[in-house]
Amino acid sequence: MYTVTIYDKSKKYFKTYEHIHTIKYFDLLKDWVSLSGDEILSHNFPCLSNYQLISDYGNYSISKSIIGSIEVEREI
Repeated sequence: MYTVTIYDKSKKYFKTYEHIHTIKYFDLLKDWVSLSGDEILSHNFPCLSNYQLISDYGNYSISKSIIGSIEVEREI
């Protein structure tokens, strides 16, 4: 599982999403990208895409309009 921290540039604060196991988004070429496992740690996430963060406890939709930065950490 992974913790994803996104800087919300509209509200100027960091929002943390825990226990994420899959991240999905459309890239700039409109291809569907779905990442899970260790590939989440090594992927370069563009800030110009909308994201869907999926965990066992909930799913989160993040609009590209608020994303200032994205940080991913492996949970211990």
